[in-house]
Amino acid sequence: MTRCLLTEDYDKTRYEIETPLTASVDYNKVRGELGVPEYVDSKSFLIERGLVTIWAAMKAGSLREVNPAAEQLKIENAPIPVLFFGEGAVKLLCQEANKSNSPLYREIDDIDLITS
Repeated sequence: MTRCLLTEDYDKTRYEIETPLTASVDYNKVRGELGVPEYVDSKSFLIERGLVTIWAAMKAGSLREVNPAAEQLKIENAPIPVLFFGEGAVKLLCQEANKSNSPLYREIDDIDLITS
């Protein structure tokens, strides 16, 4: 296994994970619970990962119930407010931004998330 750096905090705390990563998330359930419109491209890896991140943040307080493997994690018992902004937010809010023949359509290279 290889360790992958997710981010490094201002105080130099490093957040890393073991790779390779595996997915055990029911993406359709995530879409339904978040109320993601059907027009949002479900094949976009970045949108999918962003939605799963937002869903997990909302479930932070109950993550141990959803996934027993999270028992060892140091997680608060409250949701973490996380939202898309930038191109990801436009994809969620604008149906035309998801149509490849629309002048508003853009391929996204990354996702931007914001939290308090």
